[in-house]
Amino acid sequence: MPQGGAADYLLKDRLVRLGPAVVNAIETIRAEKQRKLVGPALQESEALNRAIVENTHDGLVIVSDGKIVFANTPFLELCGLKHESEVIGQPEERFIHADDRELVKNKSMIRRSGAPIMYEYRVLAANNETRTVQASKSPINFLGRRATLRLLRDVTKTGPIDGASNAWETEAAQRAHEDGVLTEIGRIISS
Repeated sequence: MPQGGAADYLLKDRLVRLGPAVVNAIETIRAEKQRKLVGPALQESEALNRAIVENTHDGLVIVSDGKIVFANTPFLELCGLKHESEVIGQPEERFIHADDRELVKNKSMIRRSGAPIMYEYRVLAANNETRTVQASKSPINFLGRRATLRLLRDVTKTGPIDGASNAWETEAAQRAHEDGVLTEIGRIISS
């Protein structure tokens, strides 16, 4: 047996293996160099993505099969909760005001048709406080499954959207959808 960690060795009577052995050694070296280059960049990218998700003032929540599978800190604060464990695995409906559940369901149907949407509904906080949110949704893949990324902005203090800003917000939502912004945020969260 060769010493010093040789990945491949040749017997003198089997020189036909020389070509494949050299190719294997070159591929191994390339793969190791690539790992060394990508590793720090990937870590930096993940740290940046985490910072973006956690430092946004908007609530971000991912829903898959009707259950919440991810929620950021602003979403927890919006709902008057302290720990992610209070949200993960819970039905999305639990946090939607009973009078607005049908509206959210209908908007989900519109969203499935591919049209970008932005709308308002009421969220139920833990202390039975009702908060009004402006919501936008985008389909994403999360851990290999179909899911929906929801961005929720608390507009309780600012009041409902007037017609002029609603048109602007709809146009902004259209542009964000076209640019893939929501999809990119979903990719960031699921990475």
